[in-house]
Amino acid sequence: MRFIEKKVRHTGKDFVYINCVFEERDGPLIYLFIRRGEKLAKLLNPVLARDSSRLRDYQTIQFHAMAGIISEYCWKKWIEKTAVDKKVSLLLSTKGMERDRNQVDIIIQYDNLIKKTAEVRSSFPYASIDQAITQYFDIIGWYTNETKTKEVKKDYYLRALFPFGFKEFKGKLKGKNLRVCLCGGATKMMLECGENAKYKKFVPSDEPGGKSRIVARYRVIEPIINAYDTRKITDLVIEGE
Repeated sequence: MRFIEKKVRHTGKDFVYINCVFEERDGPLIYLFIRRGEKLAKLLNPVLARDSSRLRDYQTIQFHAMAGIISEYCWKKWIEKTAVDKKVSLLLSTKGMERDRNQVDIIIQYDNLIKKTAEVRSSFPYASIDQAITQYFDIIGWYTNETKTKEVKKDYYLRALFPFGFKEFKGKLKGKNLRVCLCGGATKMMLECGENAKYKKFVPSDEPGGKSRIVARYRVIEPIINAYDTRKITDLVIEGE
């Protein structure tokens, strides 16, 4: 996998993001992502997994699970690489997804044994990556809904966007053109106090069946360009700021 730095400029502001490009030699790694995604999808919704009449819904969960696993892997590797370049010692691990297939937690342990958490959120934009960053997509923080009334806040919130539509994902996994864009993030403090932070009602459009009965209330920064770019949020994670 290669990391390629990209930059988008909007209203006089430069925003750096990282394009992660998987190569032909990464085939065994992608196969591992697929197997882990299949296993995770069954844990996330065993009812759909057992009901062949709802296979399409199950496959939706499966592919989103794979996308989350891949996004977490890319962010983890990028942070580790940057830490090595800066000669900073960090230990990164992940506890994986739990109830939310688009959300993964990375645990960062520093030399002083302090631990912090970073949440990775992945999406398939309906627009170009540049447009997603500058106009349409958010940094997504903590949320509540009718079943989850307590807000559990992480230290960092990281964004990953796939530069193609969700329907193309299966083909990309089998081909040689799998890419993921690491598109910035925010600290807990930025989401709590930032001038562009707010609460937003959100109904996931990728829920099985195309609808969700549960409306969630998310803390967001919109659009993404109003948050930290990938270089800046990576430095903050490494420094433990």
